[in-house]
Amino acid sequence: MRLLIFSVFSFSLLSSPAADFFVSPTGSDSFLGSLGSPWKTVGFALSQSGAGDTIFLRDGVYPGERIAFLAGGTAGSALVLRNYPGETPIIDGGALTVSSSGGLDALVTLRDVSHVTVKGLTIQNFKTNLQDRVPVGVLVEATSSGGSTGITLANLTIREIEQTYDDGLPHEGEGLGSDAHGIAAYGRGLDQSHAVTDLLIQDCIVSDLRLGTSEALVINGNVDGFTVRGCSVRDCNNIGIDVIGFEGNSPEAFDQARNGLIEDCEVTRIDTTGNPGYRNTDGSFDLSAAGIYVDGGKDIIIQRCRSYENNAGVELASENSGRLAMTRSSRRISIFQLLLPQWKPDRRLGLIPGLLISTGKRASREPSIVAQMNFRLKSVRSISWNSTISNR
Repeated sequence: MRLLIFSVFSFSLLSSPAADFFVSPTGSDSFLGSLGSPWKTVGFALSQSGAGDTIFLRDGVYPGERIAFLAGGTAGSALVLRNYPGETPIIDGGALTVSSSGGLDALVTLRDVSHVTVKGLTIQNFKTNLQDRVPVGVLVEATSSGGSTGITLANLTIREIEQTYDDGLPHEGEGLGSDAHGIAAYGRGLDQSHAVTDLLIQDCIVSDLRLGTSEALVINGNVDGFTVRGCSVRDCNNIGIDVIGFEGNSPEAFDQARNGLIEDCEVTRIDTTGNPGYRNTDGSFDLSAAGIYVDGGKDIIIQRCRSYENNAGVELASENSGRLAMTRSSRRISIFQLLLPQWKPDRRLGLIPGLLISTGKRASREPSIVAQMNFRLKSVRSISWNSTISNR
């Protein structure tokens, strides 16, 4: 009997029940963290929370705070940071200076943590006009010896993240030192065990970004297994959604975002007009931003997406010489006003049969299937496309 009592007591010490905590701009970190007595800062709330806990942010603006997760949850018992139901907490970076360290500087950072959900927040107003500073809305990152799995970003609104450095010179897409991201997932792990895995980005709005030579929503490097679902990316001055490989983030065998699904997304008004990073020698601008871009990614499915009123609809390529982008299948893509100024297929690899591009007014409410394509582009292989293209 004495042994049984000791076992129960020991178990109670090792496991604590999940708790709900509350944060409000009008609270205090000396309070209890309860609904009626909320804490004031998100950082303090995170320091008091663990697996299975939920932190609710009440309505209002949270200025001048970088949010960094120190720990995560466990499988089946995630740590959750979210809005209080029906309210819109705003993480605002207007009072912060973007770091000059040369790395990515994010308002919300999940580095080498797992089983975390962030949902229902607005993240905004993080800007710089200084060279080689990289503002980011939300960053998911696995370092060389770290790792990250089971991260969910849901129902986030990310806006007004801006890098506007301009030296007045022509750069044509290279060398300006001006980069920014709305949502970024970077895998820098040395091998598979240190990858970013099981990443879900769902129902997020990413808008009104000034990106320099970078991308609004990017999956880059050693990321294996991700889903971008139901997201809206709009009104940005460079690429909308980008899946990247071979940029030197990890050893080459793993330096390729892979096994990804992009579905039910809308990407619109992606345009490099006026972007200093794409100024040509004659003062014009290289209009080269795709709504959805697979640049060296591997085994990517793109389906039921709309990409319209962009410099390019969907682009498949590999910008690094000798490296291949391998896309398992792109199917059921609904594209309005499909423009492909940079799709220049190498005719030695085969023509693109059956492609119909129409940029006129939308002919009907329901698009019809007008193209069935199996083709190869230079530096791209293993593509099968069953697409739906319509007028608008």
